[in-house]
Amino acid sequence: MATINLSPLSTSSSSLRMLSSYPTQNTPTLSFYSRFTPSISFSSISVRPLTSIKLKPRSLIIASAVKNISEIESAPFPVTPEEFAAKFPSEAGVYAVFDQNDELQFIGISRNIAASLFTHKKSVPELCGSVKVGVVDEPDRAALTQAWKSWMEEQIQTTGKVPPGNETGNTTWTRQPAKKKPDLRLTPGRHVQLTVPLQELIDKLVKENKVVAFIKGSRSAPMCGFSQRVIAILESQGVDYETLDVLDEEYNYGLRETLKQYSNWPTFPQVFVNGELVGGCDILTSMYEKGELADASSSENPSKSLTIYGVAGIIRLLAGTYVLLITSRKEVGSFLGFPVYRVESMKFLACNEALRYSNSQEKRDEAYFVTLLRIVEATPGLYYSYETDITLNLQRRCKLMEGWMSKPIWKQADPRFVWNKQLLEELIEFKLKLKDSPVTFTLISRRCTRRLGTRMWRRGANLDGDTANFIETEQLLELEGFRCSLLQVRGSIPLLWEQIVDLSYKPRLRVINHEQTPEVVERHFHDLCQRYGEIIAVDLTDKNGDEGQLSAAYSAEMQKLPNVRYVSFDFHHVCGSSNFDNIHVLYDDISEDFEKQGYFLIGSDGNILEEQKGIIRSNCIDCLDRTNVTQSYLAQKSLDIQLRRIGVFSSTESISMFTEDYGKFRTLWAQQGDEISLEYAGTHALKGDLVRYGKQTVAGIIKDGMSALSRYYLNNFHDGIRQDALDLISGRYTVSRHKPSPFQLNSFETLSYLPVASALLLGGLTITSVTIHQAGRNAQQYVTSVVWAGVTAGFVALVKANGRQFCSRPRLCGLL
Repeated sequence: MATINLSPLSTSSSSLRMLSSYPTQNTPTLSFYSRFTPSISFSSISVRPLTSIKLKPRSLIIASAVKNISEIESAPFPVTPEEFAAKFPSEAGVYAVFDQNDELQFIGISRNIAASLFTHKKSVPELCGSVKVGVVDEPDRAALTQAWKSWMEEQIQTTGKVPPGNETGNTTWTRQPAKKKPDLRLTPGRHVQLTVPLQELIDKLVKENKVVAFIKGSRSAPMCGFSQRVIAILESQGVDYETLDVLDEEYNYGLRETLKQYSNWPTFPQVFVNGELVGGCDILTSMYEKGELADASSSENPSKSLTIYGVAGIIRLLAGTYVLLITSRKEVGSFLGFPVYRVESMKFLACNEALRYSNSQEKRDEAYFVTLLRIVEATPGLYYSYETDITLNLQRRCKLMEGWMSKPIWKQADPRFVWNKQLLEELIEFKLKLKDSPVTFTLISRRCTRRLGTRMWRRGANLDGDTANFIETEQLLELEGFRCSLLQVRGSIPLLWEQIVDLSYKPRLRVINHEQTPEVVERHFHDLCQRYGEIIAVDLTDKNGDEGQLSAAYSAEMQKLPNVRYVSFDFHHVCGSSNFDNIHVLYDDISEDFEKQGYFLIGSDGNILEEQKGIIRSNCIDCLDRTNVTQSYLAQKSLDIQLRRIGVFSSTESISMFTEDYGKFRTLWAQQGDEISLEYAGTHALKGDLVRYGKQTVAGIIKDGMSALSRYYLNNFHDGIRQDALDLISGRYTVSRHKPSPFQLNSFETLSYLPVASALLLGGLTITSVTIHQAGRNAQQYVTSVVWAGVTAGFVALVKANGRQFCSRPRLCGLL
């Protein structure tokens, strides 16, 4: 275990312990990648039917909740939070805790088993010897209660008594809710003249109290779902906290607008811990799920050391330097024989206290930047390896000179796919050092960072030809010394275009007329040709409406590039909503060129037998749902060709003939599509059933509907802030004291009208409905009904016409 002393960077003497077996001079730089799908092992593949694909079990102690307690293997309690996260599931289920003498003490039920067990270990360590766990597959309230009852009944039948912790009146294992406090009032009353500015009262309040939550409604009666969730989390953690109602116009008059200026945060609720803004409901929920909330709100002195698994980089803000640490990881698979880890949690550590010397505007700016860092801490889908570079595809890796592979990992890496490239630069610059026939199938996607962003705020290309949501996907097959690789790429249509959110479900597309558009397209495809060879550009967009206009503009520019084959395939028209098999129409069109492009193959003796000579570049509007379906189909076709080339399949066999293995192959591609979609759009991919099952199911349609609604909410009211976080962490926006505050230049004040507009709209609808109901008994009310209906309709039209003013927008950077 190595120790890193940060005292040169900080006024405190905090030290960091990194779990690593590497000596100082060989400590690898950690590079993050946007998606890694663990390897799956085919137990055997031959001309006979395949057996099942063996997935690495998550944990030997996880059992189905329908099993009896006596049938489940017990496991000892871990010590560290990381061990809890690695050993126990975060899903819902039941658990039985035994003491050191193997006596059953308590049977519990939880929505997050790992978090509950960690809490028990901290509160009653003397009673926590071992545990048995049962995961409930469909964890609704009834299913969880039934699982708990079955275990209790088994215990009573076996011993004749309930476990001590489950006896009536025993509160050893249950957190007692804090006594309800009254909500704080910021002023004596609306009409009382204040002698101190309201902003100073807020500052004094948040600094004198450990935890302060500014919510809509009261502690006992929250007025919105997000406020209710915040209260529930704080109550469940037993946190001593204060609340203020931002809607109370009598005793907190002006609080809502003043707090937005104080915190530089446009939405509510807002939670402050130790005088600093933590964020809203999303960030608090993330901290709760990772077990960080209890530590942050603890009244004890914070620990001066932190066990970490790596340093991911450094960023400088107004108040100084912050170091990004990996505080939890999980091994999820391997890449070319080297272990690959998924980042489970990260933490930014402040290395100085320069904020005390900043002016009020700089303090507000810094608070917003720190909140963005907290959003970054919750970034999903980041993977790394200590021992190898996973940004390089197999073909490129093998063609590089031997001396290249002997360089440090950060020098080998393809910078397009290094998520924390900007954060690593300072570490690199100053040379800071820190201590049958098994078949493996691996799927890895590398997200380009050159135009990083969210779905609606990063569309198309920039002037350098870099496109949004550009991802290189490699399908890797390893069998008896043979290694096969197929590359595909996806990326937004490489034109200058935008689709600004405006409260409508599908905002209008607009192609930006720019004199450099031809050069932008040429630069994009020139870069692809240099890297991958021959290009087939598959455009899956509709040929009607706004998509049709964009597709036509794309087609017109592609006619100017004779060395790139452009294929237009109207996915929705040909495949509809359920005719997935019709995608063969596209394959029939490109199959000859696709098979000529080939794949990369290394023989068992290490010699290169085949090289991939080109690549398929697929796109739809988002490069998510339709693109996932298309890429998985092409990957399946290539996999069949590879297995025939190696001699595993005969000329008439394909993976689709082996139902179980084919299903797992499809599931792997569907899961990858979900991960890519989560990072770009914030939800799971749509049309996932087409990839998994080749058709849509009722459950899939319902899931797609929920995901579509979630996308609408995130795109309109959340992604502006998330885009700021990405721009900050990727280095696209650089914090400097020498340039004006972006929050003064790009105000979010229009967001303050959203609650007012919503209230007026609901009020108009309510009055209209009431007057219509009364009109049935009194004809004179018809005129009133018509008037109110007209007023409401006019207001709806006004809101729609000014929809952009009510949506979340980035503050730090422009679209291009």
